[in-house]
Amino acid sequence: MKTTKNNAESRTHILLNQLSNSTLSNNNNNNNNISNFEKYNFCPNQLRKTLDNHIEQREQIYELFKQPIFDLNKQIGLSLPEFRNLTHQRCATIAKSGKVDINLFVTEPLKFAALLEALSYHDCSLQVRFGVHAGLFSASVLKMGTKYHQKYIQDINDFKIKGAFAMTELGHGSNIQQLETKAVWVNATDSKPGHFILNTPTETAQKFLVGGLGEYGNMTIVFSQLEINGKSYGVHPFLVQIRDDAGNPITGVRIADVGPKQGANGIDNGRLWFDNLVIPRESLLNNFNDVAPDGTYSSPLSSPAERFLANMGALLGARINVGISANNIAKLGVLIALRYGSTRKQFGQKGKPETTLIDYASYQSRMFPLIATCFALNFFGNIAKLEAYSSQVNLKEQHTYAACIKVYASFFQNDALQISRECCGGQGYLACNRIGVLRADWDMHVTVDGANHVLYQQVAKSFLDTIKDQLIDLETFEQNLNESKAQLKNKYELQGHQVLFDENFSAEALRLRRDSLAYQLASSLMQQTSNGVHPTNAWDNLMDLVWKLSNAFTEHLIYIKFDEGQFDQRTVSLPILKILKRLFILNCLDRDIEAVLVNLNLPNSIIIDVRCEMREIFKIIRPFALQLVASFGIPEHMIAAPIASDWQSYWAYSNNKNNQTHLCSATKSNQ
Repeated sequence: MKTTKNNAESRTHILLNQLSNSTLSNNNNNNNNISNFEKYNFCPNQLRKTLDNHIEQREQIYELFKQPIFDLNKQIGLSLPEFRNLTHQRCATIAKSGKVDINLFVTEPLKFAALLEALSYHDCSLQVRFGVHAGLFSASVLKMGTKYHQKYIQDINDFKIKGAFAMTELGHGSNIQQLETKAVWVNATDSKPGHFILNTPTETAQKFLVGGLGEYGNMTIVFSQLEINGKSYGVHPFLVQIRDDAGNPITGVRIADVGPKQGANGIDNGRLWFDNLVIPRESLLNNFNDVAPDGTYSSPLSSPAERFLANMGALLGARINVGISANNIAKLGVLIALRYGSTRKQFGQKGKPETTLIDYASYQSRMFPLIATCFALNFFGNIAKLEAYSSQVNLKEQHTYAACIKVYASFFQNDALQISRECCGGQGYLACNRIGVLRADWDMHVTVDGANHVLYQQVAKSFLDTIKDQLIDLETFEQNLNESKAQLKNKYELQGHQVLFDENFSAEALRLRRDSLAYQLASSLMQQTSNGVHPTNAWDNLMDLVWKLSNAFTEHLIYIKFDEGQFDQRTVSLPILKILKRLFILNCLDRDIEAVLVNLNLPNSIIIDVRCEMREIFKIIRPFALQLVASFGIPEHMIAAPIASDWQSYWAYSNNKNNQTHLCSATKSNQ
């Protein structure tokens, strides 16, 4: 029996041979399919250039990950201390390579973002741990700090300073403005300059689940209430040393571990308390606010809310990166599943060869919409990045964009991984095939950097605020809405299912679904508050509508950014991208078909028409499924899943390296 050559070229060659044998046998005698193939065919490398920017920098990271220390097989079965040490050594290796210069965050932020995004296809623990250090921690020093803090930059780059980010507390996560940790200003004396004293006043004020803090972190950003002469100035960021050169907590600092987690156990998450820790005045990251040597507080921003928004605005890129990383993880899971589905056969017509999984309509209906969503989210992420790092950034709009991509992509990530895992059967459950491990590790995305259910409330509030002038006259708003719905219905009744070929029809359906939900929410809030219900309680009572509105708003936003978000605008007219855009829209309508029927007053026949059209699109996508996921540009050594290559040879009995436990137990049982 042949054994697999352990290189990317061999695996790809085998996979493409298996695919072409299946695909060509289905299409050789079908002129229509051949015509479609010619019309929709494309070059994956060309498509990658429209998905990704700074490809050269990404490839440098991928090349670095060919070093033995980054072999993903090394971490399977490690103990908690061993896994954490491996992650720490991997972070140090990246820093030593010089390929990720944190100064790029200021000088070339899009290039810096591309470097961090490249990490997400590797191990979760590495991406998050290094991302906290080079992203959240470094970004805070660079964007919230000033000249006083430049002296730390080189040591951060060299990983001599190992940074953490201490915002969340045991008693407060999303509600950052109510954090309990307190920094109190102490005026100067003849013997000592003015300084802050940092304290953890209650157990619920302990900094909790801080990545990189449990064992290795020696400095951290601490978000704390600032108090001067008995007056509170709200939450402010401080740069604080927590360990000495020997790695021991300094006086006034207590550190503990959180223990094992659901996943990502290569990260040393910790807990942190302060006991009258004296920190110098320069510890305050003072780009947006400052405290003078005499204790005078100053800021160009008048209110605590504005100052808080400015500090959080400096970290918008981090939240966007969470959304982009979530989509990247979805891409990886979808790629693995589609490769396996293109080579695994099961059942079929009597007397004929078994059918390949990917040729089943049930398989296509589950997997192909995931491809379309991966592309749509990729393009939306591109736009979010471009606008976040623009010199004319609209902070309010960008907070909304960041929340949208973070929430939608993280929920999609979990759905995509679950579907991909199920479509691989038992193979999807094996650690070596990665999908199940990815699901456990990256589930954190739904709560990290803001819980999804909280962020989606911000999206709904932001949209209502944007159209508040229209909502003042709800009667006119409803009238205009009903007229647009009637036009949409009339168009459908005149043209039938053919109207679904018109992108404008589907786009208008997405918009009217959003606006109908906005009307329902606004009118319901008005009704409840007029009946004496407190506005906060009224909002909470209508959370189901809030969620539906936020999701409808996000899907419409992703759709309208689909073309604009392509880095290479020459690809906008590619027929295959137009097909993916249509599939994304139709899938959005199909998954929320109740709203389409009820809110848009469309007849039940739209259900059949939408699903029939989706099946026609599946037929177009089928020959290109592997090409589409190949355009993601994920290198073979970072896919690293046997079912994504020659899984038959991998599991062959003669391939002893994959069967050591089995072989040993079999030998013992025969003695």
